Amino acid sequence: MTGSIDIHGDISLLMPREHVLRSPRLAVALVSTATHVVKAEGLGVLRATGAAPNEYKSARPGTHSIEADASELDFHYGMSPEFYRRVLGASMTYSCAIFPTEDASLEQAQDFKHSLVAAKLELDASSHVLDLGCGWGGFLEYVSRTVDCSSSGVTASATQYRHLQGSLDSESARILFGDYRRVLPLEGVTCGTSIGMYEHVGRRNSLQFFELVRQTLPPRGLFLNQSIVRRTGSEKFRRNGFTERFIFPNGHVFSLSEQIRDIERAGMRVLHVETFGEHYARTLSHWRKNLEMNWKECVRLAGEPTVRAWRMYLEGAKYRFDTGVADLAQVLIQRP
Repeated sequence: MTGSIDIHGDISLLMPREHVLRSPRLAVALVSTATHVVKAEGLGVLRATGAAPNEYKSARPGTHSIEADASELDFHYGMSPEFYRRVLGASMTYSCAIFPTEDASLEQAQDFKHSLVAAKLELDASSHVLDLGCGWGGFLEYVSRTVDCSSSGVTASATQYRHLQGSLDSESARILFGDYRRVLPLEGVTCGTSIGMYEHVGRRNSLQFFELVRQTLPPRGLFLNQSIVRRTGSEKFRRNGFTERFIFPNGHVFSLSEQIRDIERAGMRVLHVETFGEHYARTLSHWRKNLEMNWKECVRLAGEPTVRAWRMYLEGAKYRFDTGVADLAQVLIQRP
């Protein structure tokens, strides 16, 4: 990531060898090689490496206090909004797209995903939809443009909140800043969604998350939760130390069965489940291509070590979906 060692060729070819990179033998081999070089050439061959990307060091990993979560969100979403636009595309939608055709563009696929969420929630002009973890406002913009119903977006990211205050052009949409545990329950909502936010909730807070959703919904109100899930029947899903240190600190990926368990414990019923893991692999491929095409501008906005870390993060995440270790689920639930 500092540029001291570079990889020539397709970085995706490295992903199946991930277990080798984790091996203690590799570390021993690198130290041994460095020792031999220094003995042969002298200490003059040693030089300082370039700057490393920012690293998040959690005081208590796994504990999702409101203060800790705010700090972690600022780390992940705190770069210039223009960086995310360069990587995610014009809509700045930071969640899995769903491709209606093989030749659909990323923007068409994100629009189709939003239309699918809107259809499952049965949105019409009388709806007031909650977007919990609204990101850069992609779904809110879609709803304003196509359904023209009332909407409320909630974000705990100060960077996203400031961006949305100046960019979301809709009289029917309001943006609320704060942790979901302080914002919910929210009055006047008829239905809601959370698209790619559940991964921030944490194991201990999952039940509370769905209880707050239930308290916000009216009787028979619908809620769609879209999130990454780990496949319990496939290769063991390891916590990714690299991603937690440099990209997405303290995230937690639930299995689908764990998520449904907490939905039911919170007093709600599951109406429909649909998975789209192959679409997330394609989405990540588009984001990686965007990063490569806009490399110089991304480096200007975030620094080369961070951009290199993002390249590894995107390719590693794609490999998990390609191999079936991770999946993407839309779970439609209802308050009885």
